[in-house]
Amino acid sequence: MEHDCERLYWELRLDLEDYEKGGLPSIKKTEACFKTAAKKWMELAEILSSYHFSSEEKEIHFFKTVKPKFTSEIEYYTLVYHALLFQPVCSSSLLHFWGREYGKLRRFKAANKTFINCYRSKGNPQTQYFFLRKYYNLRAVQFIRIYDSDVTLSTNGDWLAAKLIALEKYRQYAVKNLERI
Repeated sequence: MEHDCERLYWELRLDLEDYEKGGLPSIKKTEACFKTAAKKWMELAEILSSYHFSSEEKEIHFFKTVKPKFTSEIEYYTLVYHALLFQPVCSSSLLHFWGREYGKLRRFKAANKTFINCYRSKGNPQTQYFFLRKYYNLRAVQFIRIYDSDVTLSTNGDWLAAKLIALEKYRQYAVKNLERI
């Protein structure tokens, strides 16, 4: 399983780099990156569907570290796509728009302090709650994401980890757009 994860992630990174370097228009590039990230996650999910973790520590590691590496790319390209579609054409509104986009990470961190403290630390007693499937509570999830259509491959925290990673990357994207104004 570890070899499959590494191989698929390496393939994902290469594919995303190719699209980022390519000459596609922003929307098309973003769509291609999103589709690639979703496809690689689905490939890994297929492998995972018949896999049994040998320990809770390995399951925690997968849902805290491995899955979010894939699903954060889906989250990131969703954010970029949304911004590309809805950014104002009026230059006077762009500063406000990108300022608001820049603040998404801050707002997420403020709303999810408990999770982030757990995610960033080792040995936190809540780690099991956030990253073991046996504690998964579907009612606690805001909405089902494309990568969580199979709830047997979800935990209470893996989507939060993916969102955090995506927002950290997206903040850099917002900064570049603010600098262009």
